[in-house]
Amino acid sequence: MSTQLRLYSVSLSTLGLFVRATNTWLVQEGRARAAAMDAEGYVKATRTVTEALDDILHHRPKDPGAADAYGHAWEIVIDQVESKRFDFGPMRRGAQFLDEASRALRDLGVPDDLTPLGFMYQSPFTDTPHPAELPAIGHLPAARVADLLAACRPVAEHLTDPDHAALTRTILTAADEVADFNRFADGMADEDIPYCDLVTFYS
Repeated sequence: MSTQLRLYSVSLSTLGLFVRATNTWLVQEGRARAAAMDAEGYVKATRTVTEALDDILHHRPKDPGAADAYGHAWEIVIDQVESKRFDFGPMRRGAQFLDEASRALRDLGVPDDLTPLGFMYQSPFTDTPHPAELPAIGHLPAARVADLLAACRPVAEHLTDPDHAALTRTILTAADEVADFNRFADGMADEDIPYCDLVTFYS
């Protein structure tokens, strides 16, 4: 089975403005996407993705047995709000490939927490159970995005595997989007514009 890494530039600080049951467009669009995912039948959990999405939108207590459904529901939310998405894949041996790419970056001096495996299991959604299977949810806060760019950009051209280099370029492109938005926010001194973070989903 092939897998894909999806990276989002998104402001987690503004999610509270969108994630609510009164947000009609998110409820309608999100539930339609969740229902389509449920119809495919590959998410195995104690709640459907639609039910998990409703739990998130209504801020209900979360079912520990529905972690994977909540993971997919969160991606539906992130994809619907004001975010920008970057894709890498499909990967035929995703977990092994990401481990090898991360080791290659570490060998070139990139800190462990700035490699793909270093941040792609650090879910920012602490009020929902972390998926036991997929999607794996990752997070790199705004403050660390500049560190990722500084660590990875100089070594990207030294990666000998072209697929590792392609993955790193995709991560750098997504991180550049985050950094560019945050510079824009800094320039709007008369407005309080929340920073974007880098949030990832792997499945």
